[in-house]
Amino acid sequence: MSIVIDIKTRVFDDEDVAYRLFPGQGYRHFKAMKDHSLVFLDNPHIPLPGRTGYDKSDEMLQAIARSEEMQSFVNADGEDLEAQLREVRNKDFSPSRWGRKRELNLGWLNGLYHDAKIGALIVVPSPGIIKNEEGEFEKAYTLVGEIVGDPEIWTNRGPGNLLQGRYVVRRVRWLANVNELELDPKVAVALRTQNAFISMRARSFERVLGAAYKNIVIGEEFLARFVTDNPEFTAFENFHFNAFVMAVVAACRKVADEEQAWQNRQSIYDIAATVDGRDDLVPDQEASIHSPGYMTLRGAMLVPAVMSALFALALETNAQPIQQDGSGVEQVTVVNSESMAFDPCVLGIEQGVRDTLNILGYERWLQIQNACQNASENEGLRSITTVTTQPDEE
Repeated sequence: MSIVIDIKTRVFDDEDVAYRLFPGQGYRHFKAMKDHSLVFLDNPHIPLPGRTGYDKSDEMLQAIARSEEMQSFVNADGEDLEAQLREVRNKDFSPSRWGRKRELNLGWLNGLYHDAKIGALIVVPSPGIIKNEEGEFEKAYTLVGEIVGDPEIWTNRGPGNLLQGRYVVRRVRWLANVNELELDPKVAVALRTQNAFISMRARSFERVLGAAYKNIVIGEEFLARFVTDNPEFTAFENFHFNAFVMAVVAACRKVADEEQAWQNRQSIYDIAATVDGRDDLVPDQEASIHSPGYMTLRGAMLVPAVMSALFALALETNAQPIQQDGSGVEQVTVVNSESMAFDPCVLGIEQGVRDTLNILGYERWLQIQNACQNASENEGLRSITTVTTQPDEE
């Protein structure tokens, strides 16, 4: 049987940026962006960008000035909107002049519709409360998404006034809703600035990135996310999860020091208790107290990645990666569907998973499975990493 572990890890280097888009004055376009999976600047009837974006030309100056006048009509959504927009289209804007606001607007247009590439992370802060389809107020969370489309004119499936506004939009795939209480205060403040479109280093959005992608690499660190859908998160799940974590640390330490496997019958709980807390293989751990919640293990590349892979493997009932005689670990392979440049085999993650299984051995692996299943009981903790199995061909 072949066992394929997909660690689904997105890679961000120190120079990567994430974008924050403000959804219009008073958050007026937040719900439209959320419901229709797209983002846009509040500039109706702006043309599509050229190959090099938008130039600072007389033609673009008049387009921005015209859009400014149309904006109030589109947002007011009066019964005579079509006639109002037609009148503005026919108006002469040649006397317009560049000013600081219009130059900023030009920069924002280029940022969203030219500089931001497909695959870029985008964050849209929420107003806190919105009306749902039944007209009732409900909590709204900050949106985290990934741009998946080139600039296009929004012409169907949306509010009538916005369709008449012929906005340039980017399609997005929403990945997560983020409670801003969990963000670094400086990042939370930056989300609320009134600039329509800003870029920040991806590292500034570290917790947002974790919410969106679960497993991420920033610089030389691997952040493994474990999430829970449980309405409650108790010490029971945490006890078994931490036993798993520390037992894997102990196994990785033996591998790193080229030591032999344990010769006695110590359980994983006994082994976990022997780990020196100052060992540099021990990952940092961060937990969200909000439910649904999560834990993040953060450290040098190998150990958190191995933990993410082994936790998912332990929960896959169809997979038995090691047999009673110690054979079978060669059937385990590790891939990464999120980034071709981040190859778990080249980086040693696949070998790290196999070595850890060998050091643990069959009986302790059964204990690992039991600990992980206890941590995941009642649809509790789980890894974003996935496992698939395939029987060997006869």
